[in-house]
Amino acid sequence: MAIDGCEYIDIDEIASCLGKRYILDDSTLHSNHHGLLADIFGDADREHIEPLGDVEILYTPKRAEFIRAVMQEVEGVHRTIRRINPIKIVIFDLDDTLWRGVAGEMDSFGPEMIEGWPLGVVEALTCLHKRGVMLALCSKNDEAVVRAAWDTLYSRLLPFERFVMTRIGWSPKAHAVGEILRGVNVLPENALFIDDNPVERAAVEHAFPQIRTLDPPLATWRRRLLWAPELQTTKLTAEARNRTEMVRAQVHRDEVRAGMNEADFLQTLELSITLSSISGSADAQFERALELINKTNQFNSTGRRWERGELADFLNAGGRLLAATARDRFTAYGLVGVVALHGRMIEQLVLSCRVFGMGIERTLLAHALQTISEAGHSVAEARLQATARNAPCLPLLPASGFAQTEEGLWRRAVEPALANGRHAALTVQGLTG
Repeated sequence: MAIDGCEYIDIDEIASCLGKRYILDDSTLHSNHHGLLADIFGDADREHIEPLGDVEILYTPKRAEFIRAVMQEVEGVHRTIRRINPIKIVIFDLDDTLWRGVAGEMDSFGPEMIEGWPLGVVEALTCLHKRGVMLALCSKNDEAVVRAAWDTLYSRLLPFERFVMTRIGWSPKAHAVGEILRGVNVLPENALFIDDNPVERAAVEHAFPQIRTLDPPLATWRRRLLWAPELQTTKLTAEARNRTEMVRAQVHRDEVRAGMNEADFLQTLELSITLSSISGSADAQFERALELINKTNQFNSTGRRWERGELADFLNAGGRLLAATARDRFTAYGLVGVVALHGRMIEQLVLSCRVFGMGIERTLLAHALQTISEAGHSVAEARLQATARNAPCLPLLPASGFAQTEEGLWRRAVEPALANGRHAALTVQGLTG
């Protein structure tokens, strides 16, 4: 039976990994369905035809390992739920990382290049893609050789288009990694770099001290990619399933943007914003709103993370979430912005980095003020707390007429209304009242 707000630990799965005969079937643990084997009555002290054996010596090592595994799983689930240091993109080398050998030195590309651990790692990549983790390639190589090798070895399992960005050439790896991070707008601490060469790993770590890397042995990489809590998700939203396609479109959008002035670019976007209200955890948009709040760092007015039940309680107590969904001529971005609103207080405002520079945050704030006004309040308050990562959102309130009244708290009269940009078509669904 599913209980709202609860997550389950599969003890049977953990026992299966370690060996059930040590944990369940012949157990010294009180949770076992079988009779205990422990020497409760001192039976080992009397003589036997065959030695009874020391149950503690036979079973305790696995029992301790089992208990550690359970506690590690509990910690991992907690980290996943709370989105603690999540990894949003994994950047891979190719030679001796996703296949054996150096592709540029091969006369042909045969199955011997991928059997064993390389195939296992690429299979893990397909799972990460389905979870909404972005994949990128960074390789010192000839791009034509790489494409020919990939088409021969992996095209059916993982099409090349599943990579959100590729940087294949002869520039330093640290430079290429920087281009990828800027292109997808992901902070180094939310990226994982995988390369078999320790010199390349060291160079990237020197350039980006907060980036994460995987150390050898390579045979452990598949399991670590599949099991690491930083790469897990509790709910798979439509936005997560389509993340790679959305970000690829974003990269193309930014390339177009670079050749135009900002005003002209915004006018050509054909941007459409739909605003709606989420009033309970049963709402179809609730899970995505929770995901966005808990994974957003750069445009997050307080940096607060919410438990699922905590956010549901907030809504049950009269709070509401104002949500913004966006699309333009490049792609549909899904739900990209959320305002947590209670009475006249704007508790939190978050915006996906996918849509920075489109003015969506101002549209959200304007309609939060309108909602506060329609509820009978003449003054709106908002929380704004600087964190180590949220510098992009700090100018929004002062630029929108708010004045700071005390540490972390800002205030503005709801009139005059906050003006929206004219570059977007706006649809409002059920926000009054």
